[in-house]
Amino acid sequence: MASPPNPPTKEVEDYFLLCRSRQDLLEKEFLCLPSLHAKYDLLINKGKRFFRQHAPTEPSALRVKGCQSETFLQTHIENYLISFSGQSNALISSGLLCILIEIYSGLPPPVILTCSPDIIKRVGFHEFLSLNRANGLQEIYLHMKEQSVHLLASLGRDSSPL
Repeated sequence: MASPPNPPTKEVEDYFLLCRSRQDLLEKEFLCLPSLHAKYDLLINKGKRFFRQHAPTEPSALRVKGCQSETFLQTHIENYLISFSGQSNALISSGLLCILIEIYSGLPPPVILTCSPDIIKRVGFHEFLSLNRANGLQEIYLHMKEQSVHLLASLGRDSSPL
């Protein structure tokens, strides 16, 4: 089976802008809230909606190591684009998972590897997440990056895209 072609550089740049745009939209959603408590509530509500929409799938190979809760991430690849789905047994973790999936699903590996989740600092998640939750968020993102590297390696491609 032939490997799909690398997307043209212009297309990768467009996907990078899409990644940034998604983060900007999420940032506006959080920053318009008046308090840390309201931001925390939004995160939990995202987790509730996400949890209801995603049926539990718990193959241990998909478990994200380093998360305080049981968090699972599934990777789907089609036409050189990676989509993610997953679930967690905790609403906060589900909310964090939801945010990262909203940002990174449907993007090519080079973009996932180079478009850092700056929203985490801009929104100030560190102000209301425990150290364990913040580490879990980082682990989810690292897992997404690892999947991108694996895809690039399986296709025999250089992982330095832009």
